[in-house]
Amino acid sequence: RRRPPRAHRCRTCGRCVRDLDHHCHGLRACIGRGTHGLFLLYLSLQAVATGTLARAGWQAFDEHGGFAVGLAATGFGLCGAAGSLTFAAFGVMALANVTNKELEERSKDDRGPSTSALEMAARPLQRALARVFGPRSRRAARDR
Repeated sequence: RRRPPRAHRCRTCGRCVRDLDHHCHGLRACIGRGTHGLFLLYLSLQAVATGTLARAGWQAFDEHGGFAVGLAATGFGLCGAAGSLTFAAFGVMALANVTNKELEERSKDDRGPSTSALEMAARPLQRALARVFGPRSRRAARDR
């Protein structure tokens, strides 16, 4: 069988998925074509839930005191912040129409390990913005 363009085999479930990004164990599904929106919704709800729990923990800390409750609320707040950053990074990658698998392949091919995945995901978006608003510098003009 021929593999469709931009399709990869998921190592977890063994299926061939178009635009495969990764296998999400929280959703128990492959994140690829058709499930990117579900994954963004999952990340946003996760960030809201942890933020709500952190707020409730700090409110309980203010009312009742207790170091453990404040520490738990801080932990939930940090989880919510990490979820928000993940949501932002995945959103940039979705806007740039790039998947984690493609970023891994690019880093292995020609860019080397010194370039971060977020930088590589942002490059197509930067090029598109440079086409619309004009190059920011000589380097941006050269990258086009």
